[in-house]
Amino acid sequence: MDFMAPVCRGLQDAFVDQIPDIDLNADKYLEPATNEEIKMVIEYMGDAAMKVTDVSEDLSAMASMWQSGYVSVLVTNFFGGLFLLLTYLFLGAEVYKRLLMEGKADKMGLLFAVFKASFNLVQFVACAMWHRLSERIGRKWCMMFAYIIYGLCFWGMAFWTTTFNGMLIWRALSGFAAIIHPLMNTIAADLAPLKQRATWLAFSYGSMVAGTVFSGVVMLVLTAIERNTFKEGTKLAAGGCVICAIACTMWKESAPLVRARQQGKVLQIEISDEKLEAKSFFTTAKRLFTNKRFVFVFTAYVLSLSSYCILADTASSWLLTASDFDGTTAQGRADQQAFLGLCTMVSCIVGSINTFGFSKVLAKKLGEKRMTFVGLTAMFIALNLRTPFGTPVSKWLHMLSVTLSLFCESLVHPAYVYLGAIYGGTHDRGSVLGSFQLGNSLGRSILSIVHGFIFDYSWRLSYSIAAVYPIVAAFLMYMCPFQLTRNNLDKEAQKQRNERKKQSMLAAVYRGTTSEASTAAIMAC
Repeated sequence: MDFMAPVCRGLQDAFVDQIPDIDLNADKYLEPATNEEIKMVIEYMGDAAMKVTDVSEDLSAMASMWQSGYVSVLVTNFFGGLFLLLTYLFLGAEVYKRLLMEGKADKMGLLFAVFKASFNLVQFVACAMWHRLSERIGRKWCMMFAYIIYGLCFWGMAFWTTTFNGMLIWRALSGFAAIIHPLMNTIAADLAPLKQRATWLAFSYGSMVAGTVFSGVVMLVLTAIERNTFKEGTKLAAGGCVICAIACTMWKESAPLVRARQQGKVLQIEISDEKLEAKSFFTTAKRLFTNKRFVFVFTAYVLSLSSYCILADTASSWLLTASDFDGTTAQGRADQQAFLGLCTMVSCIVGSINTFGFSKVLAKKLGEKRMTFVGLTAMFIALNLRTPFGTPVSKWLHMLSVTLSLFCESLVHPAYVYLGAIYGGTHDRGSVLGSFQLGNSLGRSILSIVHGFIFDYSWRLSYSIAAVYPIVAAFLMYMCPFQLTRNNLDKEAQKQRNERKKQSMLAAVYRGTTSEASTAAIMAC
């Protein structure tokens, strides 16, 4: 810092005397500035001295989950996964029962797909809205509202309607709250430097998967005590959502612009709106969808999610149609629910181990882009396991295919979100990830409806067509070069450090030259 510069800007000599001696060549200062020092600088220089820092700028930076408050987010996400999936484990058999009662069993595949896709089509609109709103009011408050909406919709499905169409309406309304996991990813991107972001995103996914393990345990317990009804499970889930909503209010806020506004109030300073205004969602979306590389990643994300959802959404129908479970009797549906609970528990244990351990190793060795190739290979195998000849098929084949599909999902989902988050900064991260999460809604809705129709005609044909999607997704990812993946990040960070040292040396030479010229001018006077 050139100490003559403040005088030229009209600062008082008394203020200049308060500036401590600083080692200008040091990489980091030993003590952070106090609020009083920050306020003093801004009072003299205006908010031009302020900058909302981006956690992605320093490629070698590291952060602590404990100090950032991310652990509390993961714990809430764990219980959220438990309570949210608990309802869905009962949902398949309940929908099947209502379709039988209303004489619509011949269109089961299509109606199942419409039932689940309605949720994601509403999410398509809501996700962008919530992400944009989170830049204004904060991520944690948006999460709180989402859990409350979920709880109300679960209660409505169980106690305020007795028809399939009534359940369909409540299911669609719950799509307005379907931003819990997308916002979890945004919070991870807010807090985690690039070097750790893939791991934190994997932990975000893994914490919810770990919660679903215990939802399978709860399902088995309810079955053992003969309380495994849709109303009992939904009652627990609705109460759990209220608890999670209360927990969200205790988080630290992660949105950079919201935190900057809060800091401005603490310092009692006025900051211009331009400094803290998020970029327009539509402007951001236009920039992203005119970028060929982003479009390729987005399309691969849609196809990957479609493959997973086609397999997962038809699990109940496939078991009741192709296996030896009798879906026309209450006992047959109860046995199917218990087996689904067991499958969920086993597959989620594998998914948790993968996200908390294996994915971190893969990200470091292969990078996020190549991680998707491993996951898509597993999905291709899982879909082909659903196309055996002859019926009834083995229920254990279902367990293997579900486990492989969740192995794929736990690898590719964090990797895709990491690659999408690269395009965002402090002023548009919510809009960027909101745009990217539109792929989540499309992947879980449009093709699911199409394959629901095909499923009623031939479930083998449905799975055979879906097996092509991972191949196309892998090809699109192959066409996209990325430099800031985890396996290349150390090299890029070293380049950044070298560039900073070079800039520091040039600045030091410039300061020395300026100081000599100033001394000569003073002596000449």
